[in-house]
This record gives sequence, structure tokens and C-alpha cells, in this order.
Amino acid sequence: MSDMLKFKIPPAFIKPRVRLSLSEIKYGHHEGWIEANDVITLCTWYLDSGQVSQTEEALALLLSDEADQVAGILECADTGRVAGDVRSVWRFLALAWAYENRENLGDALGMVEILYADFDYPSEMESFVRYMPAKPGQKTGIDALISRWEEYVCSEGALYRSRGWVPEAD
Repeated sequence: MSDMLKFKIPPAFIKPRVRLSLSEIKYGHHEGWIEANDVITLCTWYLDSGQVSQTEEALALLLSDEADQVAGILECADTGRVAGDVRSVWRFLALAWAYENRENLGDALGMVEILYADFDYPSEMESFVRYMPAKPGQKTGIDALISRWEEYVCSEGALYRSRGWVPEAD
């Protein structure tokens, strides 16, 4: 994550949008998107659903004053075969959080540009990065960029809400 970009994504924001895999939790914690106590909170919610790996269960059972153990547990966790790019879910979550909080960000489209760079210039974001040229037939201007950003968040959100989850191996 960029040194310029420092925001955390709260577990309450994540929960209704996506059920993170252990690999995604590990990545998000390592990159600073979620703190140790957030990992415990998420794993506690997942434990309540009954579908957790042994590592997620161990994390869920930590007390808040044991949060310093989270990094070590995640580091030792065998996340098994990682399906796809774990960064894509964090790109979605960061963009969704920024979109929902855009009124408080000052330069919301500047935040999009930072995320675009931090996530290595993914083609999925090009349509709402203000310095990228619009595709033929696309509307231009701030409102059009915001609209395309909203479309991305909605379509990715539907994808992540609908994906099935199978516990990963420990």
C-alpha cells in the first residue's frame, strides 16, 4: 500500500460485502487494510456461521488482549492453493469504501488514482481514472467518472456477495 494512502476498512463494512478467505484475510492484514482486532472480529463472525478453517477458529477464539498473536498465526497458516488474485477483493473493498466515503475525502478521484497505482494499474479501473482517456462513446466529465466508479462497485459487489465459499485447508 502506498505511504500516501492510509485508511483501514472496518469489519462492519466488509461483512455485508464479502466473506473473505483465509488468504484474503492474511493479505489484508499484512498490507494494513485491517488490524489484528479486525481479523479477530471477522473470524468470530465466520465462526458463528459455522464455516471456518482451524486457523480461522483459532483466530476467532483469541481475546482482544491477545491480538498481538494474530500476525504470527496468519504467518504460520497454510492457506492452501490460493484461487485467483487475493488483491482483487481488497481493490474492490478499498474502492467501495472510498466511494461510500467520497464526500469526506476531499479529492475522491485523486484517491481513485492512488488506488489505481497501488494496485498496479488494473484495466478494471481505467474507465473511472480521470487521466485515462474515455472509450469511444463514453461520456466524459466528473459525473461520468463517478457513475462508472459506482457501476464498478455495484457489479463487483454483486460478484463478491454471490460467490460461494469453501473453507481453506490449514
